[in-house]
Amino acid sequence: MIYYPYMRALATTNAAVTVVLWNFIPVFVLLLSQVFLREVLQPTDYAAIFLLILSGRLVTLERSGTKTPWKAILFMGAASLLYAIELTTEKYVYDHTPFLNGYWWFCLGELITAIVILGVHRQTRKLLYVRFEKKSFF
Repeated sequence: MIYYPYMRALATTNAAVTVVLWNFIPVFVLLLSQVFLREVLQPTDYAAIFLLILSGRLVTLERSGTKTPWKAILFMGAASLLYAIELTTEKYVYDHTPFLNGYWWFCLGELITAIVILGVHRQTRKLLYVRFEKKSFF
């Protein structure tokens, strides 16, 4: 689910801008960890957030003076936020459970998500159906 908005942003603007906007993940991680994990941020953390936002804003302005489409910024914001939620959740789980238990549950969740995505997407279902008919996966 994280990469869907990322791919949509790539479709609306160039890759250099999307990569820079992808680097907003630490901003969201710091904010989410402060709110949900009760972590205390240092002044250097706030300075880093400011620099990331400033650099992202400066890079999104092209030399010709045109701006990056808001659609791309929103898609990358959504992708960055989803990934930050995942990272913050992983930190919480690994802080409160043994590593192997957390790892098992995350792997199981990814497997279930992959199966759902494979089952929902029409082209993937067609591809799998053709592969099963041929009795070969390669």
